[in-house]
Amino acid sequence: NANFYRVSPNYNYSYFNSNHFQWDLQWKKQNIAELGAYLTFKQFKASANLFLLDNVVIFGSDYNPVQLEEFSRVVQFNIYAPFRYKGFGLTTNLSLQNSTSDSIPVPLFAAKSSIFYIFDIFKRKLKLQLGVDVMYNTTYFANAYSPALYSFYFQDKQKVGNFWYIDANATIRISRLYFFARIGNVLSPFQNYNMFTTPNYPMKDFLISIGLNWRFHD
Repeated sequence: NANFYRVSPNYNYSYFNSNHFQWDLQWKKQNIAELGAYLTFKQFKASANLFLLDNVVIFGSDYNPVQLEEFSRVVQFNIYAPFRYKGFGLTTNLSLQNSTSDSIPVPLFAAKSSIFYIFDIFKRKLKLQLGVDVMYNTTYFANAYSPALYSFYFQDKQKVGNFWYIDANATIRISRLYFFARIGNVLSPFQNYNMFTTPNYPMKDFLISIGLNWRFHD
């Protein structure tokens, strides 16, 4: 799979007018080439992608737009691996990636996995599902967010990542009635609440939520 795009930067890079920022700028067109290879075997999927970027426009650390003069290359390898055996289920997404430009930051490794088991109880009249969702990525200088710009901008002061984010959940189904309970960010009390995916925006702390869902027939 191969694609090539020659596109203008988004409108807010060229024109912006607010109480805090004003500019009216002209840019060269961005050149983006994408090369990809894909492998599928039953439900298993693997992919490799190469992105070649030239004249890319970003918001710099001073909040102003800037066109990168350097040629950038981003490489990604992705694996999607679901597995089911009787009541047991496991779905895993893995990503390995690299950017040659510090101005286009990506984590070297990222993973997301869902593990669950479904119990059939009382002659299958009641279903109980217990599971956990796990996320992790290595540290990197993620772009920061500016509410005044409604956009992300480059920063190289604060790294984020290198923590486990785990949600535990349980669902009970009786006919059309669903009862669910969720414990979010299970490990936050043990990680000093220092969990960020975006600089200065902490992830949600430990929480417990419960609820009911009743499906009516039309």
